[in-house]
Amino acid sequence: MRSLFIRYLIFFVLYSLALIFLAGCNLPRNEATPSELNVTQAYETIQAQLTQSAQTTPSPTAGQSSPTATTAPLTATPSRVPTATAPTATSRVTCDQASPGNPIDVTIPDDTVLQPSQSFTKVWRLQNSGTCTWSKAYAVAFFSGDQMGALPSVPLAGDVAPGQSVDISVDMVAPNKAGKYQGNWKLRNASNVLYGIGPGGAAPFWVRIVVALTPTPTSTPRTPTVTATSPAP
Repeated sequence: MRSLFIRYLIFFVLYSLALIFLAGCNLPRNEATPSELNVTQAYETIQAQLTQSAQTTPSPTAGQSSPTATTAPLTATPSRVPTATAPTATSRVTCDQASPGNPIDVTIPDDTVLQPSQSFTKVWRLQNSGTCTWSKAYAVAFFSGDQMGALPSVPLAGDVAPGQSVDISVDMVAPNKAGKYQGNWKLRNASNVLYGIGPGGAAPFWVRIVVALTPTPTSTPRTPTVTATSPAP
């Protein structure tokens, strides 16, 4: 950069001297005018300063290039921020949970017609849809409605693992009066906590019958028919 500046300065001085020289050609050249002497002295002074400046400036060593100031580009490095992972929505499965089997009513479907005081056995099929095994400490227990001569609770016959189904039998007796009757039942765990079927185990399973008075057929006595016969001749 400094070398280029020196070149421009020498060119400017030479150009100025050329203009002065051309202007002086129109004047008589008997002797040097004071303006010519001043210009000559100024040129010599500038030339001496340039020479001195060139001598005091250290030249680059052979094989080495003059250092060039370079500025490294600044790049913003994004900081690594841990990304929060949204929790995966999963269905909550409780320990004791039951679902209807297929079918749930193995015997005595809803609105089965029975005779007064008729004995019957109700069988439900339930599936263990929870995470805990139903043991013999579990039972089916009367919840509400018409008990119909059944025991308050009947223990399970064996263990029922999660995902398995079980048939639960309860002996009952139909009421002795005509009408519609329904008894609601639930399961009971080892801690005497009741739970049914459906969401949250709130719904009971039931037995519903219709007691009807069926008239007993009566037989009509047959009257013998008498046929008159004529005596033999």
